[in-house]
Amino acid sequence: MKRGQNTLQSRSSRLHSIDKKLIQLLAERSQLLARDARERKGNDKSYVDPEKEKKLWSLWRQGLEEHGLNERILRRTFNLVNSLAYEQAERREDWVMALHPRLEAVDIDLPGPVDTVKTRLWLIMGAVLGRDVRIPGAVLNDDLIELIKACNQAGAGMSWDQEGASSGTVCPQFDHSSIFVGQDPLNFYLLLGLSLTSPAVCRFNGGARLKSESMGFLTDVLAEFGARQVFLVPGSDGVPIRVEASGQVPSKVRVPEEAPDEFVLALLLLAPVWARANGEFRLVLNADLEQFRGKHHLIPIWSQLGAVWEQDGKELIFSGSELTMPQQPEVGLDPVLAGYVLAMPAFCGGRVLLHGTFPQAGPERDAFLELSSQAGLDVDVREGGIESKSGGMPKADLRLSCRQSPRLIPLALALALAGGQESILGLSSGQDMDFAAHILASLGMESEQITDQELRIRPARGRQREDLAVTAPNACWSLGLALMALAGAKVSIKNPGVLTSLWPQFWTLYKNLPRPRAKSLAGEDKKEESGHGPKRRRRIVD
Repeated sequence: MKRGQNTLQSRSSRLHSIDKKLIQLLAERSQLLARDARERKGNDKSYVDPEKEKKLWSLWRQGLEEHGLNERILRRTFNLVNSLAYEQAERREDWVMALHPRLEAVDIDLPGPVDTVKTRLWLIMGAVLGRDVRIPGAVLNDDLIELIKACNQAGAGMSWDQEGASSGTVCPQFDHSSIFVGQDPLNFYLLLGLSLTSPAVCRFNGGARLKSESMGFLTDVLAEFGARQVFLVPGSDGVPIRVEASGQVPSKVRVPEEAPDEFVLALLLLAPVWARANGEFRLVLNADLEQFRGKHHLIPIWSQLGAVWEQDGKELIFSGSELTMPQQPEVGLDPVLAGYVLAMPAFCGGRVLLHGTFPQAGPERDAFLELSSQAGLDVDVREGGIESKSGGMPKADLRLSCRQSPRLIPLALALALAGGQESILGLSSGQDMDFAAHILASLGMESEQITDQELRIRPARGRQREDLAVTAPNACWSLGLALMALAGAKVSIKNPGVLTSLWPQFWTLYKNLPRPRAKSLAGEDKKEESGHGPKRRRRIVD
């Protein structure tokens, strides 16, 4: 028994040693390939050098014969490892931002951030139906600008300025076009859906995030439209991809089990449009519509369009009724972006009033209101706005769960920190668990993993000794860290630009605390006013 334990420990030790070397080699490889990719981009070429990839893959292929590895899995690993380098090449130059907000009671009275997903969905519908839709106050983040530029590459007339975004009246035409859709999967699936409605041969490409997406499930769906896709990188099932569409709209489509939510959302948005081709369109989901997380985006849009639909179990049936497009649809506030600002009184007191319609439903809306209640915030949802004030004390048994709304996990952690008492945090992934534990340890707080998705947090026993300087895993973690600084934590963010890509105006708002005003925010917009112009400028507030 003892010999077996020693053997197991020896294997574990070897694995740990190999993985350490592997990570180091991956980092070195990514840096070299990223450097070459940046040089190519500087010469107006794509990041990817096909000839170099072929030579590198030939080396990997030798491993197939020498070590008996699975070719399909190894090819996918090769593409993913390359994506590490291309993601580095695409990453914007950043610097460390030390967060030193004024620790005073906030007094915020501003238009709230408009829902970033609904904005894109409405612009697509406006272009498809040939009606110029205007979204005032649209958050001009990277996903929106990339969608507008991608549609305009297909001949659409979308545009943006500091006051919002417009769809134009021209529907994208995809035949003989080559479209770069950026990083976001939803943007890709929206344009892919549009490309299927008329005969066309087109090509889609995207950034490192899209290149690592697995899109093999598209084969069956496109076949129902009389279309087919060709993955242009051997062994890959992501972009770049060529689509050959016949323009046939089927009367019924079944959603594959492995299809991501972004693809389902795109299908559901376009379903009322496709219904007009045959008088009816049926979409068979993998579960009841009530279980689909994106339904709160769609139902208000269907209602404003006048779409006629009914549900029969997992099947949605759309009639080919005429769709009426409002010139200025009601988009509403983004519950996540608004939620981080509305939570500020829990850290430093004061009040926040955001103008706009707060959503009536949705998992992130519900999660924010529950977190606010747990933290003792007084939140008043009213017609035309939402207000939050510092209310009573946090609940004695503080349980902050965000398993169904992972983008609010950083907010929950920040509220637990501000509460200063023992609490339990519900998370959705091991990555969030590890990062949360690292943050807490750096701030002098104790934590204990109770289950795979629960973390017990205990109050700090002493003061924070050193500044916490971290790279935020995503934009929402940057928002959470900004709130922790309002609670007195000494925090520096090594990549503030990751939040700028999601919400360009936040750092300006943060810099002007405790009393930011709309005029100061309007003067700091990061995007140029254009739909076709040169590359946009980016400003990061420090």
